[in-house]
Amino acid sequence: MAKKKKKFKLKKSVKLLFVITIVLIIYFYDFFNILKKESHPLKADIYIPYKNVVNNVKYTACMNDGLTDENFNETTLNKKNELTNYINRNNIYYYYHDKTYNYDIKINELESIYGASLVKLSTALYLIDNDIDLSQEVTYLAKYKTAYSKGMEKHSIGDKVSLQELMKYSITYSDNTAHHMILNFIGKEKLKEYSKSLGAKVLLDGWDDFGNQTAEDMNIYLNKAYELFTAKENGKLLQEYMNNTDTNALNLNESVTFLHKYGSHMQYFHDVGIYMGDHPYNVVVLTMKTEAGGPAYVKKVSQLTYDFHNAYYENLESYCKTEAFGKEQ
Repeated sequence: MAKKKKKFKLKKSVKLLFVITIVLIIYFYDFFNILKKESHPLKADIYIPYKNVVNNVKYTACMNDGLTDENFNETTLNKKNELTNYINRNNIYYYYHDKTYNYDIKINELESIYGASLVKLSTALYLIDNDIDLSQEVTYLAKYKTAYSKGMEKHSIGDKVSLQELMKYSITYSDNTAHHMILNFIGKEKLKEYSKSLGAKVLLDGWDDFGNQTAEDMNIYLNKAYELFTAKENGKLLQEYMNNTDTNALNLNESVTFLHKYGSHMQYFHDVGIYMGDHPYNVVVLTMKTEAGGPAYVKKVSQLTYDFHNAYYENLESYCKTEAFGKEQ
């Protein structure tokens, strides 16, 4: 009887080990699938029938790393060359920054150029980042009155206007009077110190209240704006105000639009913005193509940038599938 009992226990142990093994396999398979979906920087809910856990991990790691130029296929390389050739041919100051993988394309990014109304983005950043009470009011004095002030046209000298309203006018309509009022409230030196703290190198270095900019500095401001959209209570206001069509040369169609700030004065036209699609990116385009001709150049660069951006992501997925599963994928 003792021998039979031992045999029974042995069979039971084998069955139990088998069940545990199956459970562990299922658990780890599901774990890595969840890991893939949760940690994937694209935040895409894509399911691929992976051959095994190892391939799953390879694919996820590849998608997390992004692409370098050496991994570009012919299409992506051609799109990048088309973009950079156009920018160089037309002496444009440019910065592209992909927010998922921090992939950058920079051309003439350190060259200083008159920025015109681009400075208005930095004043909005200052107000929001420093938690300034936007209900505070500034008195509209005659010395602030300037041409190209669409928002302030409804106000009279002596009116008290809230900082929130002034910021809206400054960003949405590029209102010059509102800009002077905000800048006086902040103070030039404080704005310079704030911009320097962000890493910007050029600001208000000219003779007026607008000054020069560089493509690199504008990319810094766009990154800060993107951060503040969610990091600060009033960040949503900036996002709302940047979402306008006033002289927006970056917009391509109804579905491909940019949160932006433009600058325009005589021979200068610039537009900088953030694409908020599935794969967000910054684009900075500074030109010396005049107020009349500049928008066409900006739109062309915006289209070429968008085409490269899409090619990059298509290339990435194709490359990672091949790396993880082989050419048959």
